[in-house]
Amino acid sequence: MKNWSREHNQEIRSWFDIDNYRALENCTLYALYYELWARALLYKPGPSDEEKKGLWQY
Repeated sequence: MKNWSREHNQEIRSWFDIDNYRALENCTLYALYYELWARALLYKPGPSDEEKKGLWQY
């Protein structure tokens, strides 16, 4: 923690800013579900071939 600076605090506060998450209020649950599903497959270390085929259909 010796090398922690004021800039680090500002970055953390901007990341936790509630306005960043208010954009999700305009999203339907259906769209949010598929957004999270797609992100989970894209950032997974090794998606299977079936998952890759299903992902690119959307």
